Amino acid sequence: MKTKLLLILALLLFQRAYSQEIFKEEILKHGIETITAIDEDGKQLIEFFNAKGEIVKAGEIEIDGTFSLNEEYRYDELGRLNEIIKYTTAGRTHSTKKYQYNSQGQLVKAELLDDDKVDVTWSYTYDIVGNKIKETKESGTSGSSVTVYKYDSNPS
Repeated sequence: MKTKLLLILALLLFQRAYSQEIFKEEILKHGIETITAIDEDGKQLIEFFNAKGEIVKAGEIEIDGTFSLNEEYRYDELGRLNEIIKYTTAGRTHSTKKYQYNSQGQLVKAELLDDDKVDVTWSYTYDIVGNKIKETKESGTSGSSVTVYKYDSNPS
């Protein structure tokens, strides 16, 4: 059992080290609570997962062994990501990104807050079959932009 667990963890660390995706199903299947990787600068990066396989915290292990929280992830009762909080190295909130969904579970709005003020807002519009057809970005510093998505009406 220990050998199997070590093999699984080694595989997951290998995947993280080479920027490959680790899927939620793998995290759930193996009951993984944390994943630690070492980046090219020798810094230890660590991610914590809840019982549903969702990432809840990410940070770094400092040289002195203390944990420095970089990001915190929060989910709604349906398991949808609804907030990402990024922290400064001093542990203060740097920025917060909030997400809103419609009754179909589609992301309709995201806001990036800096010092509790909305800095950037993204709005999303969908067609009747659920395809994203428009993304609007509004920023107090860089203005606004609109991206329109078109889909092939006869996919092959």
